Amino acid sequence: MKVLVASEGRFLRYRGHVYTDSGNAYEYWARYLDVFSPVQVVARVTPASTIPAGSQRADGEGVEVVALPYYQGPSEGVRRLPALLASTRRVAAETGAFILLVPGVIGTLVGRWLTRRGWPYGIQVVGDPQAGLSSQAIGRLWSTWAKPLTTRALRQQCRSAACAAYVTAHYLQERYPARTPFTYHFSDVWLPDALFADGVPSGRWEQQDTGLRKGPVWELLFVGSLEQRYKGLHVLLDALRICVGRGLPLALTVLGDGVHRSAYERQAREMGLADRVRFAGWVPSASVSDHLQRADLFVMPSLTEGLPRALLEAMARGLPCIGSDVGGIPELLAPGDLVPPGDARALAHKIESVLNDPVVTKAMAARNHETAGRYRASVMAAERLRFLRKVEESTPSLPHSAR
Repeated sequence: MKVLVASEGRFLRYRGHVYTDSGNAYEYWARYLDVFSPVQVVARVTPASTIPAGSQRADGEGVEVVALPYYQGPSEGVRRLPALLASTRRVAAETGAFILLVPGVIGTLVGRWLTRRGWPYGIQVVGDPQAGLSSQAIGRLWSTWAKPLTTRALRQQCRSAACAAYVTAHYLQERYPARTPFTYHFSDVWLPDALFADGVPSGRWEQQDTGLRKGPVWELLFVGSLEQRYKGLHVLLDALRICVGRGLPLALTVLGDGVHRSAYERQAREMGLADRVRFAGWVPSASVSDHLQRADLFVMPSLTEGLPRALLEAMARGLPCIGSDVGGIPELLAPGDLVPPGDARALAHKIESVLNDPVVTKAMAARNHETAGRYRASVMAAERLRFLRKVEESTPSLPHSAR
């Protein structure tokens, strides 16, 4: 049976193939092939004469991308809305199974047409629009209408879905409850079981008798998209300024790219942090692993989150982590490792106290590694398979020629 997966991703068409420079490459979509074939990813696509370094194929054997009109940002999205309505209506008229990755414009529009048609669908809830579309994240003008509209749409989708999967264990389920009894919980992160075979990765802290520092400075790591401000990098930069002012020898590496990168770079310069902050842009997953291995502390200062994959990857490698007390982060980190969202002073204090206490950091590393083990690949794959089979079971029987 064919499955159409509505996604908020943006893709580039280059020399006859489709690429992504921001994650969710072919390996991600190929997971749906465990139950369905072919897999059609419904998303925005634009032609490209070149592609960024490190871009990866999104299409491949059994996976194709159905191109929707391309836009970036709310202003452009409003202008392209008539074309998006027409194209998503055509998609929703297809015969097959449907899975909506929500919240998002594409999933909302496809879901709207499917509801009108009376055709069942499954949903994967990956975030919370109430926080992600706050005025602090996207600006007051767009937040005023986008947040209530998207929140209402997500609640309706959860009530109408034939089955629902959430990235969190509790948080999103409580805010956006499904009416169906068929609900599932799994993360899209890929944590090989081998990461947990021998306990906390050796060699990270054993030589640290006083403090964490491996070199002349403590290395902080931030991983996240810079497309919206809700990842909270501006808060981390302010906290870094406070820490440096207290004499802490810190450096920060930022992995991620997006439209706000230049503004963050300017903020770092204006704060006198240009020589302490390295903006590395988007890097492939293998390079992310290298950065995680070199870091002393992972910081996730988000204003909102679902269940952050980057945080789980850091925890799986035995890295001490600090995060905001929002979304699904408290499901992963202990209360003592959390700070209020948007509070740079609290974050600075937490960074200082953690890095100056090797007993605390070693305990954090062990605790994080154990927690991440609950999200190892074999466990997540089994739950994902149950969800996909329920989507297939919920889809009306099709003639053989339409499968």
